[in-house]
Amino acid sequence: MGLRRGRSQSVKVAICGDNKKEIQEIRKLTNAAAVKLNVYVENLTFSSCEELFFYYESLGDSLRLVLMNAETSSGMNGIQAAKKLRDHYHYSGEIVFIAKSKKYVLDAFDVHAYYYIVRNEMTERRLRSISEDIIYFASLSEKNHLLCKGQGEYRHLPMDCISYFEVKHHVVTVYYGRGKHFDFSASLGALEEELSEEGFLRVHRSFLVNSEKIEHVTRLEITLRDKAVIPVGRHYLPELKEHLGKFQLGGQNNELEESYTENNNTAVVGGNDYSYI
Repeated sequence: MGLRRGRSQSVKVAICGDNKKEIQEIRKLTNAAAVKLNVYVENLTFSSCEELFFYYESLGDSLRLVLMNAETSSGMNGIQAAKKLRDHYHYSGEIVFIAKSKKYVLDAFDVHAYYYIVRNEMTERRLRSISEDIIYFASLSEKNHLLCKGQGEYRHLPMDCISYFEVKHHVVTVYYGRGKHFDFSASLGALEEELSEEGFLRVHRSFLVNSEKIEHVTRLEITLRDKAVIPVGRHYLPELKEHLGKFQLGGQNNELEESYTENNNTAVVGGNDYSYI
């Protein structure tokens, strides 16, 4: 599993709505995000949800993102259409709603929408930022996602974009993507058990780390590739040393090679130094 290897060559985006001006604005945003992220985006426009359903079978698993109006259109609103996509067509990609009000925001949560945009309440800069996030996550492999449920919203995160989890005052924060974070309700112990086979490791009573993001380890702390520094609990150090020999780190297949000096033991994996002092 690796972030770069998980990228799709092309991202098919379905834009569903009967407002031509709004569709053009959405296409402009997705295209700009694609250029910035160096991802090829194929925008497919549909004048109604029914038209999307008609062509859906021909799109199959290649469709990674659906953007649609939450309000009623041609007898079916966006929430109803999203539910049909999930339940009838088993669509597992991202869904983003664009709406004039917050009327359907809780319903959007029920169909696992990635985002609910209230058009008139956001600046152009914020819309551009959201568009980049949407295209970024749609370009990742759909395999091995984690659903994180917060208060009134959620994140459907690919495993390989998650750096680490931190628990503080009974609230878990997941750090992911390009400096993003999200608070949700969970037990760090339950997450540890659920994600252990995905290469996540408990290194402290308050931290669970994605081993593929590790750059450097000492007996006191871990430095991740995004330069985040995570403390290592003394109780967790033996398991950390054992774990480093079992999982691929840095996206490479190198076997764990141990070398010893007079002052410390150093484990070298994929060109990175792991020092246990």
